[in-house]
Amino acid sequence: MVKGGTGKKKGNGKTERDGLLDKGQPEDPSKWKYGILQCYKHPGICMLSFIMPCYVVGKNAASLDSGCFSAGCGMLVPVWCVCSRILAREEVRTNTGPVSGGVVTDCLAVSFCPCCSIAQETQQIKHFFDEDMARQ
Repeated sequence: MVKGGTGKKKGNGKTERDGLLDKGQPEDPSKWKYGILQCYKHPGICMLSFIMPCYVVGKNAASLDSGCFSAGCGMLVPVWCVCSRILAREEVRTNTGPVSGGVVTDCLAVSFCPCCSIAQETQQIKHFFDEDMARQ
């Protein structure tokens, strides 16, 4: 309990103490579970995303019942890589949420933080489906 809090009720029924909402509130399902630069939260996923991104993208596609071989190999073709990654992020957003975002934010994430975006998608899938990368 926070000392000196007012304990006022906000209009949505949540209690406010010293300007902060209670920690017991549910997560916003329209947001990614982890931010784009929070790949360090799961070091194994982070390392795999940086060392073997084709493998991780293929595993993500398999988790979403997409073509894992075409997704993994698509990472090797420069122009197709960006397009397929944008489509993959859209699929992750729609199948694990819906998570807010769009083509522009997906394009920026894939273009400027490719490995971090792969790790973010993997963490989202792992959280949503409660799966491990080593699943069979």
